[in-house]
Amino acid sequence: MAGRSGLRPQDRADFEAVLHLALNTPDILGALRADPTGRAATRLRLRALADADEITAAAYGEYRTYLTCSTSNASAEETTLRPAGAGTAGLAAGPAGARHSAPPAPVDRRGSPLHPAPPTTPSPATDSKSGPPLTG
Repeated sequence: MAGRSGLRPQDRADFEAVLHLALNTPDILGALRADPTGRAATRLRLRALADADEITAAAYGEYRTYLTCSTSNASAEETTLRPAGAGTAGLAAGPAGARHSAPPAPVDRRGSPLHPAPPTTPSPATDSKSGPPLTG
């Protein structure tokens, strides 16, 4: 786990996503609109990105919770995605061991998809109830 030294490089994308959400809340948007030059939002975003390590250190407790959850999620994903006893040879890993794959589809406790695929509408060529397709 990272010490109080700041944001880990692999967490920068999440920091930027949270910053984006924060800058787009109604209160912040309202305050930023008061700037007649229209540059306040850009300045604030650039300042926050430049000061990411200091912000992370100031929010150390919250960042530590994030790291714990992130580690737990990565462990659970690895266990779910790999058969028992399988090695790590087939995993695509990038810098610092980060995997670049789509997250697994959400499932319930029984492994059934939470969001099943929408039903398909039969095409006229395969719909046995309506007979052969009409041609004009």
